[in-house]
Amino acid sequence: TLPARSADQLVRYNPANGMFDVSYAAAWELGRLLTLQNEKVGVSLLDWKRRHRHEQERQVAMQALEHLPVAGRSVSKVMPADITSWFADLALLKRVPFNYLVPDEKMLPQESIRFFFMDPEWIRCLHDGAFRIGRVLPSDHKRDAAHDQNLLAAAYGTVTGFLMRSEVVSGWPDLLVEGYDETVSHENYEHDTSPPKSPLKEFIPFDRWLQESMNNGDATELISIFNFQNDPTIEVSPIVMGSRWLVNINENEELYIVEKIGDDFRLSEENKLPMLRMERLSPNVLLCMFAGNIQTVDIHQKPEALHFGFNRKEDEPVTYFKELKSHVGGELPECDVKIPLRTGDYKGVVEIQKLNNDIQQKMKEFGGIDSHKLSSKALRLIAVDSVGEPNVEIFLEAFKKAAESATSAQFALQMTEGVQKVRFVAGKQFMPLGG
Repeated sequence: TLPARSADQLVRYNPANGMFDVSYAAAWELGRLLTLQNEKVGVSLLDWKRRHRHEQERQVAMQALEHLPVAGRSVSKVMPADITSWFADLALLKRVPFNYLVPDEKMLPQESIRFFFMDPEWIRCLHDGAFRIGRVLPSDHKRDAAHDQNLLAAAYGTVTGFLMRSEVVSGWPDLLVEGYDETVSHENYEHDTSPPKSPLKEFIPFDRWLQESMNNGDATELISIFNFQNDPTIEVSPIVMGSRWLVNINENEELYIVEKIGDDFRLSEENKLPMLRMERLSPNVLLCMFAGNIQTVDIHQKPEALHFGFNRKEDEPVTYFKELKSHVGGELPECDVKIPLRTGDYKGVVEIQKLNNDIQQKMKEFGGIDSHKLSSKALRLIAVDSVGEPNVEIFLEAFKKAAESATSAQFALQMTEGVQKVRFVAGKQFMPLGG
């Protein structure tokens, strides 16, 4: 039961393995030591407690002197900003030693990613240990028990995240990470890397007053038109001025997106989770934390990294090749062309015309177009994965048309290399890890 008088009160016996669980005790002691180490916060917290105690004693004295015409100046009960900021940082595991996050290196080997669920009780114990400064006498313990520390511990609600240990972290310093609370329904991720769709809540006709109020960050019209309850804290902020807004309820408890589509406003649940913390703990270890339960995570480079490119064979350093794509962008298995290079004075320069002809010829061979045969089995499987069985013939006809046209647009489609995206999706047996 919190507040605790010492870490020993939080030790629990686990009859399943016959051992003592010291997780909560360790969190409590860690919070106490970290706050003692931060002299500025420790002194500020102790001073606030002293002033708060004096205010309580003054109020008791004033009640005994109600019959006298005396007045006193009250002291604010609001915590100073440096204390609230300190507790908010602790809730995001800032300044928590790495060995508390990963007790053994085997739990986070090289080139691995580990997802976790933050235990709110562990954070409450961490906060209580930090709040323990100045808790010496039984009366101090009683006063600390009267403070609502749950508000500090639940500042972010449900928190999930992941730790990634990889050379990718150091090799690509500008990585972008996005988390969603919905899983991707499409199983062929190569042909569908778009974010999970947001569930639609409501459509309403265009309203100019609503548009202007949301542009100004005023949620009054929004609450009235979409019938939101007026009790919770509702904030609205423009993402794209005039056409897209984010609605935040109770500090990330619920998120919605309002979009202007044609002559309508569309209200949908926002399944992209707010990023609470993204930090490189070492050159090759990345920590990301989200407000909510992540089900899909996308890791990719910045979109402006688009470029033309091709691959090089490891065993043949001077041989380059290009893996070809279908007309919808998905890679074709075992379908590539060698990059023709000029010699002589222009050694190393790509022969663009020959490369374009080779791409066209290879596409025809893969689709069985030149020989007037039925489309290859591999191509039909790709069509089923991309558009479903009923639309296979439409897919094949579009592929044939693309293979027979040697336009600059088709050449650009084949040569353009987009940003690399890696997607992790929670399976049916996904269980959040204990914090």
